Amino acid sequence: MGGRARVWTSCNRDEIYGAMMAQADNIGITLKEAPGVTVDAIQQQRTQVGVGSGVSVALYHVTKVTARHRHVPVSRKLALTEKWLVERDGASHQVISARALSSIFALVRPWDSPRILQVEYDDSTSRTYQSAQRDMVLGSILDAAHAVGNHRVYVSAEVSDGLRLLPRFAVEARRHVTTKSKIREAFFGPETIEGWHLQQLTKASKDQMSEEAGLGRIGGAALQEVINAATEFNSNIPCTGIDPETDKEKIPKVVLPLIGVLDALSREAERAPDVAAVQANAAMSTTLLQALLRLVQTSHGLALIPTIEGIMDTLLRLLRSREPFVAYWTVMVVSVVLRCPLEHRDVGIEHANKQALLASMSMNEALVDLLREERQGLAVKKDRRGSARLTDGDNGATSRPAPRGASSALSMMAVSELLEVVLCSARDSTSPERFEALVNVLGSNYDALLSMLRSPCAIIMENAALLMHTITEYAPEMAVRICDAAMSDAVVLRHFDLAIFSPAADQRFISRHLISIWMSGSTDSATKILLLKMIPAGLLEYLKMPALTLEEMDNLDLLEADESEFSAQGAGSAGSGSMRRLRAKIQGAAPKAAGGPATATAAGGTAASVASAPLVASAAGAVAGDIATSVASAASAATTGDSALKLENFRIMFHMLTQDHELPDLIWNQQTRRELRTALEAELKGFEVAVRDAGQGGVAWNHQQFRVEYASLDKEVRVGKIFLRLFLKAGDAFIRHYDEPVRFFDLLVRRVLVHFDRRPQLSVLCCRCLERLYCLHRPVIGMFDDMMVLVDLLSQASHREMRHGLLLLIAELSANDDNTEQLLNDKTVDLLSSLAAYAHM
Repeated sequence: MGGRARVWTSCNRDEIYGAMMAQADNIGITLKEAPGVTVDAIQQQRTQVGVGSGVSVALYHVTKVTARHRHVPVSRKLALTEKWLVERDGASHQVISARALSSIFALVRPWDSPRILQVEYDDSTSRTYQSAQRDMVLGSILDAAHAVGNHRVYVSAEVSDGLRLLPRFAVEARRHVTTKSKIREAFFGPETIEGWHLQQLTKASKDQMSEEAGLGRIGGAALQEVINAATEFNSNIPCTGIDPETDKEKIPKVVLPLIGVLDALSREAERAPDVAAVQANAAMSTTLLQALLRLVQTSHGLALIPTIEGIMDTLLRLLRSREPFVAYWTVMVVSVVLRCPLEHRDVGIEHANKQALLASMSMNEALVDLLREERQGLAVKKDRRGSARLTDGDNGATSRPAPRGASSALSMMAVSELLEVVLCSARDSTSPERFEALVNVLGSNYDALLSMLRSPCAIIMENAALLMHTITEYAPEMAVRICDAAMSDAVVLRHFDLAIFSPAADQRFISRHLISIWMSGSTDSATKILLLKMIPAGLLEYLKMPALTLEEMDNLDLLEADESEFSAQGAGSAGSGSMRRLRAKIQGAAPKAAGGPATATAAGGTAASVASAPLVASAAGAVAGDIATSVASAASAATTGDSALKLENFRIMFHMLTQDHELPDLIWNQQTRRELRTALEAELKGFEVAVRDAGQGGVAWNHQQFRVEYASLDKEVRVGKIFLRLFLKAGDAFIRHYDEPVRFFDLLVRRVLVHFDRRPQLSVLCCRCLERLYCLHRPVIGMFDDMMVLVDLLSQASHREMRHGLLLLIAELSANDDNTEQLLNDKTVDLLSSLAAYAHM
């Protein structure tokens, strides 16, 4: 699959064709002529491009920049599917091209434009787009490419063309290091591209550090040599790292000088006088960080980083950089150090590195701070003379910026993956004290977690779900406070909407897992009360069903993919992408003994309420009053393996929400689902408008006043939870298993009395239901004390069907001896005798 075929017309077709064949032969390429091709066949082929690409899991509106449309960029939509990056026309939605995610070589994020992004492919082609959500688009493409196993993809600020010695699709073969090869290298130099660039980077770094030591400053030609060497190194060495068999003596010789240069650059960045200086410093820092990432991915490099003097201060300054791309690459380096990326994972190195790098509370706070929604770390303010000066991007102060790094979707993605590794997937190498400290910081800054839950990026939301699962399991009190904050911020409502109506199966799975975490538990909780006000009570009965097996869940996924009215067309098989990944991580989150030096550690309406009674920000802020409560008990639970997380069967409930039902206690169909969707979308839209007017955190969602009204059910006669029309149609099995017959009997009698004069037809319907209910639940209901009340009603009834209904009910109640005894009096006998005269009618 690729781009659409193109057709040209020319009077000199044969001449052009011959010239193409000749030029191809000159460079050793054979062009094959496709026999029997017609214009109609090509046009039909153009319409079929991208047909089998699958359902979109993410869609972004961009503009495409090409030589053909240099001055007027064309509107495009970039759609990500499980295996393809699909480019669609912005107006017609027609597929322009579909490229395999496995064919992406790199993603480029230029410094000179905040909207430009470039996708480089293996075949040496590139596509350039503009987007206001550049980092979000890049992060989504990066995650999708990694999900299909294309781990060489990375985000850079430089185009590699002109610096690579091999084509993009080619990878240099690893060579086995022997004593002879070392001797040859000592005399004749490196034999590989990787070895040569490593040597050049080592020499340039040592020269720079020697000059810095002599001159007491960094910069000049020596620094430029380091940057040039690092740029060439990054262009030719994959981001998966250098050869693991690289001589261990070479690693410190290049890593230590690079760390020294980065330390000096980070100090210079804090004193940068203007935006241009900050960006120039950031460009150099990111280039060196990319080289450092490739260098440390050996056992010697991983063990070296925590032992370097002053490394914590250097990393903290880089994390707090005013350029988000510097923070992103710093997090990437820290992530590699904390999670051994080698083929054979070394839990001992992981444990030692986590103990060293996560010991500082400042490090934990700096990481979590990057999870907040995109925030610029610097801004430009001009004085009267037009000179530009730096200001704090958050508060506009012209004083020295506060030590908070600038965040973006890329840095959020990187930090979320790092936290997921430390607290979830690689928790066996995380000690209880490090786990406790990090969870405390994450819980205290719950707004950072909410930012992740609001993100449209699949990997960020997936990691947020895993972190929420872990916090709920091992720090339930903190999880309750975070849930309250999610309610106030309408995050719970948003994910409930996505859990039912999202066309992407992956998104539905993530949102359903979050809803099961938030809404499982007591019926008195705010989330369960909200659930009762959104959907019929009959659907909640499915929460009590036993847990499903993995095979049963897979079967439900397949059913929904094929039958659900809200699933996207061409969704194909269920259980793909984020769904498989998240399900595997959740299953792996069960407490287990550690396999390394660390002990076992932690693992899973009327939509007018916003406008009518918005709450001020202090109401939402009150949630965080004591959220920083210690989670020592959580660490203890992690050590002992006790789990506090017990989820109800939301999986079957959500499946039943997609099906049609017509039961005595539940009417659910396409119309009711449409009414639910309309109410949810209207409420979310109203809240978004309120937030836009007041600012994020300026209002809290008033969930107490939200309720979904189902107008299509207004004409149905309902008593309690039961629809009377369907109750009379139901089989005996349903009525026998009804668990509240006494209460339902009382409600029906009350309806008969209330509507006897005004709505006799309703009273007749209730009498028929009473008759059937008593027939099947006589032992439970027992004696009815007011038999004479029914006799009085019978004597007053002028409606023929009313008399008939009351007589049948009295007859059924008379099966109980105590009830019959109440009828043995003159009044009843006279009335029944008089009515006997009408038996022939």
